[in-house]
Amino acid sequence: DFWLNKAALKCCPGPKFGIDGIRDYLKVYNRPILNNMLKPKTGHTTPVAKDMVYKAAVGGVDIIKDDELIADAPFNPVEDRVAACMEAIDKANEEKGEKTLYMCSITDNVNRLQKHIDAVKAHGGNGILLNYFCLGFSSVMEIAKQNTGLVIMGHMDWGGNFYAAPDQGMAGHLCIGKIPRLIGCDTTVMPAPYGKAYVVAERFMDQIQAQKLPMGPIKPGLPMASGGITPGLVEQIVKDIGV
Repeated sequence: DFWLNKAALKCCPGPKFGIDGIRDYLKVYNRPILNNMLKPKTGHTTPVAKDMVYKAAVGGVDIIKDDELIADAPFNPVEDRVAACMEAIDKANEEKGEKTLYMCSITDNVNRLQKHIDAVKAHGGNGILLNYFCLGFSSVMEIAKQNTGLVIMGHMDWGGNFYAAPDQGMAGHLCIGKIPRLIGCDTTVMPAPYGKAYVVAERFMDQIQAQKLPMGPIKPGLPMASGGITPGLVEQIVKDIGV
């Protein structure tokens, strides 16, 4: 584990939205926030993504995320995808009378990130998905410091090389809990012990705590249980970690 003093914490952007900011944006306060991941992971085209996003959003899902593997695929590029998906989001929002966050996956070479962020903003996007291990912590921090107005979802893709190493690496409550929160992720995807992920329940709870424990000026992050989560598991998750 590690702790940072006040001077070090000032170097960390932390979440701009975090738990309270995301709830305020969605106007969702007394129930769990539901996220839907677009599947298959990669291979689907922009029109397919648009159709899936509309159906999930109009059905009542609060947050819809690209899979972390699709990024800026030539058959489904970021700019085309965010334009189409935000059109679907706007249509669904008008029909259901609620807001929906769309997390557009923009993980890429560092010199292309700003282009993707500009595209998301130009088409009315409200969120981005970043694989913070692949991008590097400092890249995510720089994006968070921009104050883009976009909700940042952090994904631990490639993180298994750190938290799953038996004799070396980094504890999960650091690399999935504390670090993404410090570098500016408003919400962080974390493998949970309910579905397909091989995660010890106690370690999952440690990651939840690391997202929420007091940390000076750093806002709490919103932990997102993932990995084969189905509607039938929601009740158990709420029982364990609350809404």
